[in-house]
Amino acid sequence: MIVKAKNVRASRVSRQKATSALSSHAKYLQYRERDPEQESKEDRQFFNEASDTVDRRWVVKDILNEEEQAGDIYYHRIILSPSQEEQVNDWRAWTREVMADLADSLDQEVKWYAVHHANTDDPHVHVILQGSGIDRETGEREPVTLTPDDFRAMRESGHEHSEYEYHHFLAEKWQDIDARDTVGDEEPADYTLQRATSGAHDDAPDMEQ
Repeated sequence: MIVKAKNVRASRVSRQKATSALSSHAKYLQYRERDPEQESKEDRQFFNEASDTVDRRWVVKDILNEEEQAGDIYYHRIILSPSQEEQVNDWRAWTREVMADLADSLDQEVKWYAVHHANTDDPHVHVILQGSGIDRETGEREPVTLTPDDFRAMRESGHEHSEYEYHHFLAEKWQDIDARDTVGDEEPADYTLQRATSGAHDDAPDMEQ
């Protein structure tokens, strides 16, 4: 998984310019050319931890709430791009898990909004993360600062919450089945792999014959 990020700082640009830049970025994220076979207009809606549909203009206003700013960073722009082996079935749920893990790692309550893009060979998620959060211990507002360790943890989180382990488990099982079925002249057995119904990362699938 690849994680890319940049931030916009008050020491470098005015609030007015930061607002203009974020407005343009949010519009780009929502309206960039879509792949009609992979994306609908609804798929390009902003979402966050609580809602699947958030108005783009509210995203800009909420992220740049002057009363909530603590420190120099207005906001972070993040791209979460899993590898082709790290399959994701539900992009919104996956993003929420990754961002929840980040909040736990930072020990902060953080505010973010995201959009999923499937218009390239490598589907990915764009996240806008507010540059201020609330310390869970003190309740005080403080800067959200991302370090190389945080990016490494996000990569690990994205991998963990993907379907990588499950699909590799299936691949190994099918290889084992193929190996056994090629021994002798007997007819191949009829196998059905069934996945645990309680979730993507629960117990391994049962194998029935």
